[in-house]
Amino acid sequence: MPEPGQASRSSRRLLVALLLSLASAAAVLALHQTRFFRLLDLKAYDLQYLARGPRPVANPVLLMVDQKSLDRYPEPLIFWHPYYAEAIRAAARSGAKVFGLDVFFAIPVGQWEKDHDRMLAQAVVETSTVMPVVCGFVSGGSNRQHDWTVPLYLFASASGLIASAHLSVDPDDFIRRQQLLEDGAGPVEGRVRSLGLRLAEKFVGQDVHVAGDGLYLGEERIPGYSSGAMVINYAGPAATIPHVSLADFLDAARAGDDARLRAWVAGKIVLLGIDTITSEDRHATPFYTLAPGLRANTAGVEIQANIANTILSRAFLREPPPWAAMALVWLAACGGVAVSWRLRPGRGLPVLLLLAAAVLLITHLAFRSGVVLSPSRLVLALGVAAVVTSGYRLENRRAFFERAFSIFVGRRAARSLAEADHISVAPGARCEVTVLFSDIRAFTSFCDQKEPSVVVHELNLYFTRMVEIIVKHGGEVNKFLGDGILAVFSDLDTGSVPGDHPVRAVDCGFEMVRTAGRFRTGVGLHTGEVIMGNVGSLDKLENTVLGATVNVASRLESLNKTFGTQMLVSEATARRLPGSIPMSDLGPTEVRGAAAATRVFTPTVLAPGAHESEVGALPPARSGPPVASS
Repeated sequence: MPEPGQASRSSRRLLVALLLSLASAAAVLALHQTRFFRLLDLKAYDLQYLARGPRPVANPVLLMVDQKSLDRYPEPLIFWHPYYAEAIRAAARSGAKVFGLDVFFAIPVGQWEKDHDRMLAQAVVETSTVMPVVCGFVSGGSNRQHDWTVPLYLFASASGLIASAHLSVDPDDFIRRQQLLEDGAGPVEGRVRSLGLRLAEKFVGQDVHVAGDGLYLGEERIPGYSSGAMVINYAGPAATIPHVSLADFLDAARAGDDARLRAWVAGKIVLLGIDTITSEDRHATPFYTLAPGLRANTAGVEIQANIANTILSRAFLREPPPWAAMALVWLAACGGVAVSWRLRPGRGLPVLLLLAAAVLLITHLAFRSGVVLSPSRLVLALGVAAVVTSGYRLENRRAFFERAFSIFVGRRAARSLAEADHISVAPGARCEVTVLFSDIRAFTSFCDQKEPSVVVHELNLYFTRMVEIIVKHGGEVNKFLGDGILAVFSDLDTGSVPGDHPVRAVDCGFEMVRTAGRFRTGVGLHTGEVIMGNVGSLDKLENTVLGATVNVASRLESLNKTFGTQMLVSEATARRLPGSIPMSDLGPTEVRGAAAATRVFTPTVLAPGAHESEVGALPPARSGPPVASS
């Protein structure tokens, strides 16, 4: 079983990983609200079609007013009513099941060609019993749509054979989805069907109905109604849907070539529309990316055929509900977090690339099965999570090493190196400090009597408490010397007041020796000039303090045994105590390393023979020089 500390760390890491994944997923979802990433998402969606490629289509079939037809018949298109009427009759005669007229008639032409409007309307009426003719109109195509007098639309509207040829456009002007029901305009009031939907309805002999927030054709639910539009499952690029030139179709009809006509249209939906390079009714679809240019645009009539084919073949592309889409983004983010958390960037990058490839493969397989997932969102979530996690780890590692470096060399040295931004063995600096040496009494005998693990454990507990005291008083632990500590107090300490380091050092030493615990502590303090700097080589450096001041402080700590005290303070330190603490003067003594005899002091409350009631805390400081007594 894991130790409590390990379990706590694991739980903390799991929580951090969870927060990183959630933050990354939220960032990706927010990014996808911007125009750039919405367009990126659309382009990534287009690539699914290109990877899948075109698919064969048997129904519908297109009758194209193409360049060949324009060359054959010289009249302006506004007067082509006789040709359309002839094509409608020929299609009905040849067994076409439904006919779609994707040609917009903005105004009646009777004032120029008396019989044209009647001729076309009559063809639609005559064939309606064997082949309904669905007439497409464009909302906004005329300024007087509420004053329709075109006979064709009057009959079509009354017979339920009129539909909107309007196409839904994405932000990048591509056609990828279609509004199947929209508000009526022109000759139609209320909800009007799109041309592709109406053709499919007439082909199966059943109208769609709305139930709840769904649109149904029989028992089949057409996805996309609740979100506003059905995704068009394009069979392929322009000219994928079978098509016949109107000129060739009329030639076969006039020649009585019924077999050829039946081969083209029998049992199918026939859509008649305009398809020329110069036509305004050409649009970019997902396959436009394959070969951009005018010829890559798809005629509006072929887009309507793709809408009808999507419905008839039940080849619907379903988008997951919003909660599922967000969950997938979060799962992808979890993958990025997991990889970057477990592996270093050099090793993690190939794994991330493999995961990205797996995401692309999975989303494409889902697309082929009829589910539209967003590859750009998932790959972006993977990448963002990896970057965020790597940044967190780097920052965490930087903070860890900064803390570790501060522990080993001291905060002042770590801060100095961070500011210098390089490691050097350049000459140090001279400054006045108060040096504190501490040592554990009878530690050698303790080591001889205890197991190593007990010794190390107790020593670590002791050092932890002592370092806390030193840090509390603003000092810097310079190094550990076996069971001893070398600490330095100076004006460079954080939050220090110039010249207050002797007071802080004395207060610190007093608290150290009075702290209850397994060990008894001895302390020596001396104030003077030292050299501070990095000593060693570029292979191993140590930040240290050098000079006689350090030696004197060390000797004073050792003299505690001679005087029977716990804390000795040099005269240089005692004389720098403003509003001083009462001290007992123990007289001059020879200190090895000092040029002359050094006068030493100990706090009166710690002096040998002091009453127990006097020993507890240093008396309040008062102004004037230290009080010395022999």
